[in-house]
Amino acid sequence: REVFETAATKHHSAIPTLLRVCRRVHSWYIRRFNRALSPALFSFDLQGRAAAVSCRVDSILLWIHQFAVLLPTQFPSRIGESKNLKQAVRHLLLRYDSGYNRESQIPISKFLSEMPGLESLALIMVGNGIDSDEIFNVMDGLRILKRLNLCVPSRQPGAWARSILSRSLFLAVTHLELYYEAGVEAPSWVDWAALASLPALTHLCLEYELARHILLPTSDNCKQLTLLVIAFWRENLVVTAQDYAQHLPIQDSRVVVMVILKFQHEWEQGARFGNDFWARADAFVARRRDGDVKRSISYIRSLIPIDTLYLQSFTYLFSFVHYVCLLKCFGTRVGVDFGLERFYDLDDFLPKLIHLATDPLELVRNGAKRVLLVSQFCMEGRSLGDVRCVIVIVLGADAD
Repeated sequence: REVFETAATKHHSAIPTLLRVCRRVHSWYIRRFNRALSPALFSFDLQGRAAAVSCRVDSILLWIHQFAVLLPTQFPSRIGESKNLKQAVRHLLLRYDSGYNRESQIPISKFLSEMPGLESLALIMVGNGIDSDEIFNVMDGLRILKRLNLCVPSRQPGAWARSILSRSLFLAVTHLELYYEAGVEAPSWVDWAALASLPALTHLCLEYELARHILLPTSDNCKQLTLLVIAFWRENLVVTAQDYAQHLPIQDSRVVVMVILKFQHEWEQGARFGNDFWARADAFVARRRDGDVKRSISYIRSLIPIDTLYLQSFTYLFSFVHYVCLLKCFGTRVGVDFGLERFYDLDDFLPKLIHLATDPLELVRNGAKRVLLVSQFCMEGRSLGDVRCVIVIVLGADAD
């Protein structure tokens, strides 16, 4: 069982395969599988055939209208009876294509009605956001929903906010994320004022395009908030985020600016381990309150997936390096527990090493996948005692 536990913990997308090994293994993992559902586990092609997948999370699109149709037949036979879904699912991420068509959103309501025990829900749209009353009527019945991510429609976002934020859906929500792409209509606090009256809301995440219009009144009126995150969702906005954090129009110790590069990965870590951007931002605010971080600092570095960076910049970046000191690597694994997976391979990383920050010291994690700044690692209050390989890079003064 320990072998299977390790496999399931390190490779969530392998759980559907593990379920088919034998009845006993199935009994071990059906609850874990049902607890958090996301496109990382199942994908549906255009013909509606279900398939277990083990590819990159962000390359999978969950076609929710096909998913809902299959729910009574093929889907339960693969992961358990539908009653298990109703009883066990606590965290759900749906990525769907609304296609600017209200009719395509109707199956979402049918699917959500099967899961009244949801505690966290993320609805990631490709299209025009959610504006269907039928969907929100079902969501009003999610009485214990604590965490919610919604995409604000680009058309008439003000009218959407006025009608949605007054619903009973938000009575128990403590963590709210609002993703917004700028449209013709500029957001106004008059439309979003209901945020200040949400009784349980303590954590609010606003996409930058929305925050730059309503940040000041949100800070002034939402006294119940303990954390206010301003989120940038694209890797090419890192510089913009840093500049915005340095010139915030307000002085509010609750405000944190972050670049969230892999939303679905963040969601998985939060749903399964409680270690997501909310947790990092809470820790940052606490350290700033205790005086361990300067109050003038509002920007948090995000974990940067190495596959989102530019390997072709390798030669250019290292033309600035004056000294490169590789401390001896004792073996090929780093034994560091950062709340994600425990061990990380270094074999594929060393030939592709990239330095992306001004910090001289970096911790190498997951050879072909991830670089983690030691400064951020320490900021989270964790020890470097288990680090087996550290790479020290000293850059020239003219380095970016």
